[in-house]
Order: sequence, then structure tokens, then C-alpha cells
Amino acid sequence: MKTYGQLLNKEIKKIAKRHRWPIWFCYNDKRKGWRRLSYCRNGYRASARIKHAIREEVVVLLVEHGIMADVYWQECERYAYGPYDKLCIRIPGQA
Repeated sequence: MKTYGQLLNKEIKKIAKRHRWPIWFCYNDKRKGWRRLSYCRNGYRASARIKHAIREEVVVLLVEHGIMADVYWQECERYAYGPYDKLCIRIPGQA
């Protein structure tokens, strides 16, 4: 059985690429009671317009798949890359 990450990764990458924010890195982490899918492009800050457009399309995609989740942007920083933006999808009830 495919996980949410496998089902959504291709479609989310297409959405991001269409808005000129190609994803370089995907991460799927599990916690007790929820799962988070993270997408980023290290060292690259997205504009507010790009963030809004990507977030809105991802929300529509999740609704189409019947997935109730929180979609948000997180600001991160990494030593070698500097500050960057990360798109996060937090799915409750998935361990």
C-alpha cells in the first residue's frame, strides 16, 4: 500500500515546478498521532506570491484526495545553505 508521501510527491513537485520553485528535497517524518511531509529547496527563499499560489494548489490537491491536513510554510536555516523556506503538510492521525 502506498503512503501519502508516495501518492502526493509527484503532484506536489509538479505544482511547485509550475510556480518556478522546483523542490530539491522531500522528507517524510512520523510522530505519535501525526505525519509531516516536508518539501524544500535549500538556500532559496520563495516570494509571498509563490508561497500563496503553491499553498492554495496543494490544499485543493489534498481536498481532491480526501486528506484533511494543515498546509503551512516554515522558515528554516542550515549552515551550508543559509535561510530557506520549507513547505510542510501535517496530517493528523497517521503514525
